Parts: sequence; C-alpha cells; structure tokens
Amino acid sequence: MSESTSKSSGSVRIAVILSVLALLLLAFVVPSFGAGLEEGDDATAFTGVDLFGKPVDIAPLLGKQVIVLKFGSIYCSSCVKSITNLADLQKRQPENKLKVIGINLDIYGVFRVKRFYRGYRDVVNFPVVIDEALNISRTYGVATLPSIIIINKEGKILRKMIGYQESELGSIIEYAQKLALDKSSSELAGILSTQERPLSILFPTNFTKTQQDSFYVVGEVKKTGTRVQLTLNGGSRQELVTKRPIFYFRTPVSLGSNFIEVSLPRDDGSKISQALVVFRDPKVGQGFKVPFPMYHFHLEENEKNCSECHEVTPAESSGGNFMMITQTCLECHQELSQKNYVHGPITVGGCAPCHDFASQPERYDLVSTGSELCYGCHEEKRSEFAQDYIHGPLAAGVCTICHSPHGTNEKYLLRLPQGQMCLLCHQNVRELTYLASQHKPFEEGLCSGCHDPHSSMNPKFFLRDSGNDLCFICHDELEMEEHRHPVGTVPTNTFPGIKLTEEGETTCSSCHSPHATDSEYLLPEKGCEACHSY
Repeated sequence: MSESTSKSSGSVRIAVILSVLALLLLAFVVPSFGAGLEEGDDATAFTGVDLFGKPVDIAPLLGKQVIVLKFGSIYCSSCVKSITNLADLQKRQPENKLKVIGINLDIYGVFRVKRFYRGYRDVVNFPVVIDEALNISRTYGVATLPSIIIINKEGKILRKMIGYQESELGSIIEYAQKLALDKSSSELAGILSTQERPLSILFPTNFTKTQQDSFYVVGEVKKTGTRVQLTLNGGSRQELVTKRPIFYFRTPVSLGSNFIEVSLPRDDGSKISQALVVFRDPKVGQGFKVPFPMYHFHLEENEKNCSECHEVTPAESSGGNFMMITQTCLECHQELSQKNYVHGPITVGGCAPCHDFASQPERYDLVSTGSELCYGCHEEKRSEFAQDYIHGPLAAGVCTICHSPHGTNEKYLLRLPQGQMCLLCHQNVRELTYLASQHKPFEEGLCSGCHDPHSSMNPKFFLRDSGNDLCFICHDELEMEEHRHPVGTVPTNTFPGIKLTEEGETTCSSCHSPHATDSEYLLPEKGCEACHSY
C-alpha cells in the first residue's frame, strides 16, 4: 500500500483505475438495437476507415458489383480461419466485379487488432474496418460471429452466413464468385441450399453487458452425445458432451470485453462454431460507458424458450412459501447451494428476501440496491460508516465486490481467499509476495490481521491500531523484552525511506517491513548496516 493518509483511500484508488479504463472507451456512441437487415432487403451504405487510415465507402459500389461483408474478431478462431478463404476469393476476382470488406468488431483494444493484422499483411488484400460504434453490425443484424453477407449487383442482400461451417463457407464463396462472373440463375441454383444448423447459441444475447462475474451460456445442438467446447477470450476452455439437445456452460467473465466462442470440434480437425461478445462492467464507479444494453435473462420472451422443460415461475401451490420457492430457483441455479459457505437466506429463507418476484419487465430484480440491500439483515454493519475512514468498496456501497451474495468456498462469503481478494485491487503489494522474507500474516494472506477490511479510525491503511501497539496484537511485551534495539528514540543514523513517528522517533516498522523484504527478520536491504556501519 502507499503512504497516503486520505480518507476512503480505497475508494479513490478504484475511482482512479476506473476513470483511466473509462477513457479508453469514451468514443463509443451507439444507436439503439434494431432487428437489422435480412436476406432480400436492400443493402445500406456505410462508411468507415480501414486499419491503415484509408476511408472506406460502399455507397459507390452498391448496385454495381458484388460485395462480400465479413464480420469477425481476432479472438474468434473461425473468423481468423476464413481470412485466407476470403483473400483467395478477392485474389481471383477483379475489384470492379467483386469487393470483399472485412468488418472487425473488437471495439476494445484496437491496437491489438492492428497488431494482429500486421501479421497478415501479406495475405489480406481487402480493407478491414473496425466497427467501433457497432453501427455497421447492428444495421446488418449481425448476431453472432463470424457472419458473412453477400450483396448482389442490384444491391440486395442475397445471403447471410451466421456462425461457421466449413462446407457452408465453401459454398458461399463459390456462390459469390459465380455471381461476380454473371453466371445464369440455373448455374447458381443449388449452391446455397439451406443447410441445417447443427449449433445455435441461445443465451446470453450478443453485444450486451453485465455486472455479473459469471453467467450461463446456453446453446442447442441437433443430437445428444455431441462434443461441445466453449473458449473464453481465445484462452481458457471448457468442454462437455451433450446428454440432450440443450446444453449449457457456466463461465466466468473478465472486466471489459469477453469474446465467447462455442464450437463443435470434429474428428477431422474441422469445427462448427458461433461466437458472441458480452461486456462486463464494474460494480463501482461510472463503468466503462460501453453502449451495450444490460443483459437480463428473466424476461418473458427469454423464459418462453426454457419453460417447456424448466419451471421458471414458482408454482402457485408454493403459496408464497420461501423454501418451496427457493427449490424452484435452485433447479437452474444449483451451483448457488453447492459451495462450502452459502448465504443464509438461501439455506433458511429463500430467495425472496433479496429478489422481487413481481418485478417487471425483468423478473426477480433486487428489492433494493447496493449496501442498503445488505443492511436489511446486517443492520449492525451500518454503524461502520461512523468510522472516519471507509474502505472503497464499502464507501461505494457495493459489498458484493468482496462478498458473494450467494455462496463461495471462503469464510465470510469472500469471493476469493482473503489475500488474493485484497491483491485484486492492491496490485502494488503483489510484487512483495515474491520477496524472500515474509511477515507471517502477509504470507498466509491474512490481511485483516492488521487491516480492517471495512473501516477504521486510523488514518493509515485502515490499520487496527497505531504504531507499536499494532505489533503488540501478536507480539507480546515479554517477547519484546528480548529485543535489545530501542524504539521510541530519535535515531542517530538513518537510511532513505526509514519510517519514523511524527516526532521523528523509531518504531517497529523503522527496521521491520510489515509485509516482506529480501533480508532476514524483515529488515531493510543491508540489514542493520543500513544505519550502522561497523
């Protein structure tokens, strides 16, 4: 931690971090969602700028030549795989006959997109526009990635390829090529036969945002026993074999943009895939200002898809009995009760104390927001606001930053083991974990031994006590009698960075780090010689 002594230092720290992150996204201004253009509709002109800063405008091309729009992301493996196919298509056809235009939807981290395409500079022979405001993808109703759209010479949308199937990609490229060559309708017939989609992602909705740290990804396949993979941000992967057509994953999501790809791998190495983007906003501060709508599952239109198999509404026979209502919820949210520590209302009272079963249009909304919801039962915690110095998450009224409202494997419903929880925000302390000599509480991740995680009257770091009295919580005076070095005196010699009292006197922390050092007994570099040259 720093030496700041300002009030609510944690709050300030979080606000600063979020402000910096928010600056990365201030340029986003996106219109509301619409159904988007479909096959048979007239294509709409758009403009943009490619990765090299050159303007792109399809208006002069519409109604004159074939246009192929490819929507994708650098994190989508099938999107990347199709780059070569489309580059070959463009290579075979003059640009006055057929024009391929790439639309990249990685609105977060544009520099990564540019760096990625530098590796394809000898391959990509068509412009790639970054759809930063998502205007293009929304206009064309792109719901999953990759998507390829063919526009004919009359300016009409002939075909939309949603998701990825190698055979479908092959046929759509063949169709575009023959269309550009003015082949007759009889020669085009049958190329784009309707293909059964073996994979569909049902939830969550693409291009939405959430404040949850995890959610269900629900999809549908055509037969049981299908191997399905979920890849998050091109890295971590989960896999299952379906026992029924509907399948689901519970996936954690990171702050910021999350690219979620669901695939059906095949024995020959090919795969069928669909992907979507969900943004996770922080629970404190002003968020990222990302212009996605909030994702809610419990809307009437969504629940209809599940109600054939699942009871999404507590039965009338429950008669308002909380325990019976809870069982209805846990049929889908089983993971909430399968932790070492489960929040009390779930185990004894039900979900209704926190969730409003009559809320509209989103059902099961919270009955209150922020810490006020928690104070409904934990009234005693309200008194901690009377302390002079309030820890950032508590000051922001968002207890759920540290505590799960449902269940975890950690005491006090902490989302992570205590030490790891603290390091999520206090990254500057993380580097101390690599030093050779560790203070035992710090080594064991017991930060609350010295720091109050909620509030304190101490102006420094929410410490539970001041000066040497803090050390005496664990180190009794009898133990300290063997300590020959004086404390509470003005030192004759010092070293840069030595910690002294306001009166300039030595304390325990003058010689010993409260966290870690590379020297024995938590002494500073050079040990005693830092002050004393022998």
